[in-house]
Amino acid sequence: MEWKKWMEKFESLLRRLYWFNAVVHHRAEVLGDQDYEWTVDANQIVHYLKDDPKPPNKWYFDGGPRSFDM
Repeated sequence: MEWKKWMEKFESLLRRLYWFNAVVHHRAEVLGDQDYEWTVDANQIVHYLKDDPKPPNKWYFDGGPRSFDM
């Protein structure tokens, strides 16, 4: 029920961290198992190496549904 809110908070966290890839394995009794993956756009990684590094603001998402609204 709160999946959309969780996704928004998780992606907000990703905007503040330095990362290359994040994977979530979501298990739900009613909806079954779903896998989600976020991968930083390769062009964003150069921002990590600057004197004033910046977290990524662009990534690719792949996986299960972003919403379980019926």
